[in-house]
Amino acid sequence: MANIDRSPSFVPVTCQCGRSLRAKFDQVGSEIQCWDCHKMVVVPMPRQGQRIARELSENALDVINGPGLNVVMAAAIPLTVVMAIPYWGPWVAIIGLTLGASAYGEIVRRVSRGPVEGREPGWTESLLPRSFPRAMLCLAMAAGTILPLWVLNARLAEDALERRAPHFNAIGWIIAAASWTILPVLMVISYARDREGGLLRPRTVLTVLSQHPVATALALGVIPATLALMEATFALFTHMLGDLTFLVLDFMPIPTQPDPPLIYAGLPYFRFIDYRSFPDSKFIAFYFDALRHGYSFVAAIPASLSMPTRAGLTSEAIGIYPPIYSIGRGLIAYMFVSGLMTAFAIQARWLGTIPSLRKGRPA
Repeated sequence: MANIDRSPSFVPVTCQCGRSLRAKFDQVGSEIQCWDCHKMVVVPMPRQGQRIARELSENALDVINGPGLNVVMAAAIPLTVVMAIPYWGPWVAIIGLTLGASAYGEIVRRVSRGPVEGREPGWTESLLPRSFPRAMLCLAMAAGTILPLWVLNARLAEDALERRAPHFNAIGWIIAAASWTILPVLMVISYARDREGGLLRPRTVLTVLSQHPVATALALGVIPATLALMEATFALFTHMLGDLTFLVLDFMPIPTQPDPPLIYAGLPYFRFIDYRSFPDSKFIAFYFDALRHGYSFVAAIPASLSMPTRAGLTSEAIGIYPPIYSIGRGLIAYMFVSGLMTAFAIQARWLGTIPSLRKGRPA
């Protein structure tokens, strides 16, 4: 995962001559010399909001630009491959994501404690939870992400018209909301440490999180925001390429009716429909209606690696041979999985940072 040896934080200082300076946080209250006019300038106490914003931005950049991103991208490969196991892929992926949740907790522990002297346990030593309650918490966090996103409400059937891609309903939204709000807080309570390495009391953790509501909300919102961003980016990109209509027909739901032809948003549905004979506006409305019912590409495409696609269309309709289309779906699924894991790494660092901002503790 990301390197969590945090570099010293810096405080911006402006000299009367106009020169912008910076000092270490432990120099607050002391004087530093201006590089231009050589006058002594007092280092001010930074505003709490500025300090928090700086800490969060530095931690996000550490994940995106640091060596930890390579680890995340590498870890996403076996998880995507596991997703391709027929039918059982998403279920088996829960095991892999459970190990990832354990690494998530280790990031929280190291970031909240800060740099320490002596040897820290290696990442291989930290992947397995060290207690049964933590193991159950990591398992719940993994299942709470995979089940509503890639499993819930999926339906396999011989007839392509009877298949259903995974999608959110009321139960799925409840599971996802608990997994992406309550469980991360429980992970912080289970893993956050003080400078001496002692486990912070739950009341202390909850107090600190409540003292920084904006930072806490941003951290908890990373996962849903990342999923929404990936969905919107993919839909816009495929629309610009002219392939959104095909993907909508292949992955989005089309309700059955007693007698053919099937009608959805004014479109007759057939297995080898020539979607190009209909205006894009029809399929865009179709896509947003599917989103409203809980369907998405972020859920359907990774799940399609282990189960048939919704409609069973032929990819040759858009000039792509079926094997190439399958490889493309695998690469898209990999991008979604790696993006989700990167978001979890950022969230772990942010939630680990907030307890380190409690009163009386330097960054």
